[in-house]
Formats: sequence, C-alpha cells, structure tokens
Amino acid sequence: MPTEDIVGSRYSFMTQHHFRYKLMLDDLPAARIIRVPEATEGENTDDVKLLYTEGIPLGSFNDEDITSTIYNHLSLIIETH
Repeated sequence: MPTEDIVGSRYSFMTQHHFRYKLMLDDLPAARIIRVPEATEGENTDDVKLLYTEGIPLGSFNDEDITSTIYNHLSLIIETH
C-alpha cells in the first residue's frame, strides 16, 4: 500500500471518530468556540449562544460522499489582562 494511502486512511479514521488535539499556553487549554443561534420566534436573529468545547477537531468527515477534510490552519486569539 503506498504511503499516501496509509496516511489518508489514518486521517480518515481519525476524522470519522472525532479525534481532537489539545493546545496549551501557560498551562491553560485551548478551546473551540461554536456559535449557535439562540433566537426564538419574534426575537433578533443576530443573537447567538457561544459554546466552548475542549480540544480542537482534527477535521471533519462527510458520511454522504465518504470524504475527510483535515483542518490544517488555526486562528489563535490570545486575550490577556
């Protein structure tokens, strides 16, 4: 089996099983922010609820066409006070 097939199948397995990796900065874990619409009927649809999840997903897997997407870029926001 060619190397790229082994690597591709390994990443596909990891995305299918929702593997995550963790980043630490000064012993504080990184978190992923998910914006979820919170508006109910008749309210402003710009309102969002922020959910924080521990770890950063390696990628995503599409069940319909059986493809994996690897997230290979990060945007880091570091807030200090």
